[in-house]
Amino acid sequence: MFIFKLRKLGKILRGKANPFQLMSAGILGSLLGFMPGFGQALGVIVALLLLLIVLNANLFFAGLVTLLAKGVSLLLTPVIFAVGRFLLEGPTEGMFRSMVNAPVLAFFGFEYYVVTGGLAVGLLFGLLVGILVVKGLKAYWRKMAAVQKDSERYKKWAGKWWVKATSWIFLGPAKKDTYEDSLAQKSIGNPIRALGVVFVVFLAVLLFTVNLFFADEIVTQVVRGGLERANGATVELESGQLSFREGSLTLAGLAMADSNDLDTDLFRAAGIEASINTADLLRKRWTIDRLLISEGRQGEPRRVPGRLTEPKPRPSPDPETREGEKTIEDYLRDAEKWKDRLAQVRRWLDVLSGPEDEEIELPPDVDPEEVPERETRSQRIAREIRERGYNEVIARHLIEDTPRLLVKELSAEAVRTTHLEDETLDITGENLSTNPRLVANSPRLSVRSSAGKIVFDLELGAAAGIGAANMLELVYLDLPSDVIGNQLAISGESPVSGGTMDFRTLGRLSTIDSDLPLRVTLKNTTIRIPGVGETEIEELTLPIGIRGAIDNPRITFDDRDLADALADAGRRELEQRVRDEVDDRVGDQLRERERDLRDRFGF
Repeated sequence: MFIFKLRKLGKILRGKANPFQLMSAGILGSLLGFMPGFGQALGVIVALLLLLIVLNANLFFAGLVTLLAKGVSLLLTPVIFAVGRFLLEGPTEGMFRSMVNAPVLAFFGFEYYVVTGGLAVGLLFGLLVGILVVKGLKAYWRKMAAVQKDSERYKKWAGKWWVKATSWIFLGPAKKDTYEDSLAQKSIGNPIRALGVVFVVFLAVLLFTVNLFFADEIVTQVVRGGLERANGATVELESGQLSFREGSLTLAGLAMADSNDLDTDLFRAAGIEASINTADLLRKRWTIDRLLISEGRQGEPRRVPGRLTEPKPRPSPDPETREGEKTIEDYLRDAEKWKDRLAQVRRWLDVLSGPEDEEIELPPDVDPEEVPERETRSQRIAREIRERGYNEVIARHLIEDTPRLLVKELSAEAVRTTHLEDETLDITGENLSTNPRLVANSPRLSVRSSAGKIVFDLELGAAAGIGAANMLELVYLDLPSDVIGNQLAISGESPVSGGTMDFRTLGRLSTIDSDLPLRVTLKNTTIRIPGVGETEIEELTLPIGIRGAIDNPRITFDDRDLADALADAGRRELEQRVRDEVDDRVGDQLRERERDLRDRFGF
C-alpha cells in the first residue's frame, strides 16, 4: 500500500498530472477538509464529491489535501467561525439568507457559521496549496529538463540497472516523455472525466433504487437522529414511513430515554401519525398540520439503559440574591437532580421559544420596562459555543417564512404516567415550532388529567413576539405531602408529613427571568418546625415566591407568612412560638449589627 502511494506521488512528480488537475484537486480537497461533517454540510459535501468525480482532478492529490486541510481546520476553528459570522451577519447576509431559504440549497447548511466560514477559508487554503504545488512542480520540471538535456553524468547515473529497478519499485514505470514535454503540456487539457460522468449517472440510478426499496429505513434514521439531538439522550424508533402522495408521516415504536435518568423512558408511544406539507421538505422544513400520538406512556423503565447523545446544558449563572431569598440547595436534599430536571425544562423552553436575539415589536399597552431583559445574539452564540461547540451553532436569524419545524396541532390522549396510577393525561398543543416569531399565533401547550388533578397551561407570548411574557398556569391537587416532604432538607428532617398538598401558580416563565408566585395549601398535614415544635393542621395556605433563571431560581419564603397562616388556622400556640423565634432572629441580627457599629466607630 505504501509503495502504491509512492507510485501515485511519483506520477505527479514526473508530470502525469497537468496544472488544472492539480489546482482543481487542491481546491476541492481543501473545501472537503474544511467541512465539519455530514450533519451540518450534507449538500455541500455531496456536491464537492460529485465535482471531484466529474472534473478531471487528480484524486490522489485531492485526498492528500483533504487530510491536510482537515488538520488545519481543527486548529483554526475559532477563526473559521469568526469568518462565518462576518459573512452571515455582514454585507453578504442577504445573499446567504436567500440560499438558506431556497429549495434544495437549504440542505447545504449555509446557516452554520462553520460551514460558510469553512467554504471561504477552505477556498483560500486550496488556492494557496494549488498555486504553490503547481509553481513548485514547474520549477522542478525545468530543473530536471535542463539536467536531462545537458548532464552526461545524470544520463550515466540514470542508466544504471539498480537505479532503474529502484525507481520502478517506488515510483512506477518511467514514461518515455521528457520533462520538457511536461512543461509543454496543456495547462487544462480535458476538464471532464468521462468515467466520472458514467459513475455519477450510475450512482443516481442506484440512489433511486435504494430510495425505492429502503425509503422507510432512511426516514427512520433521519427522524431518530433529529429526535436524539432535541432530546439529548437515546431515542429508539422501530419504523418510520413517509408518503409524499398522501402527505403523511407515520412512526411506530417510539421510546425516548430520560437524559436525567437513563434507566427510564421520558416518553414512549406505540404510534405517531402526522399530516405534513411535502412541498416544504425541499426547503428542509417540517410543517405538520396535525400530530396525533397514540398509547403514550411516561416514566416507564427501560430494559437497556440509554446514553447521552448531547452534552447537558450548563447551569445558568447565579443571579443576585435579594434579602429573604434562598437557593434550591437551602431547601432540597437532592438539589443537583432537581437542577438537572430544570435544565431539561430550560432546553425544551429554548427550543419552543426559538431565537431570543432579535428585536420584537411590543403591543402598545405593554410597558417596555416590564419586559425582562432578553439574551442578545452574541450572548446566545457564546452560550451555545460553551454548551455545544462551534460546529452546532447556527445563524437562526436567517431562517424566514416558516420555522424549520412547525406543529400546528398536537394531540395525545390518555397518556399514562407512573406518577398517576389511576389517571391519564390529555395533552394538546398549537403552533409549536423552532421559531415562533415566524408563526402568526403564539405557541400553546396544555395538559389535563382525567380526574382534574393536574392543569398545565403554557402560552409563549414573548417567544412569539406578540406578548410581554410567557405565561404559565399550573395546578396540582391532592399530591401526597410525603412526596415533597421527603425531598425537603430543613435541619435534617422532613418539615411536613401526612395528608396532601395543592400547588397553584400563575406567572411569568422564562429561561432567565421567571416570576412564579406559588401558593401551597396543606391539608390534614403534620408540620414540624425546628426549635419550635410540631402540630397537625386541617388546612394551611403558604405563599412562596420563585424568580430568576428556570434552572437556578431564587426562592422566597417568609417565616412571618408561616406565623400568619398558623394564626389563621387556629394554631395559636405554635404561631406564638414561630413569632418568638422570628423575634429572636431579628434581635440577634440587631445586636450583631450594634456590636459591628461599636467596633467600627468606637462608641
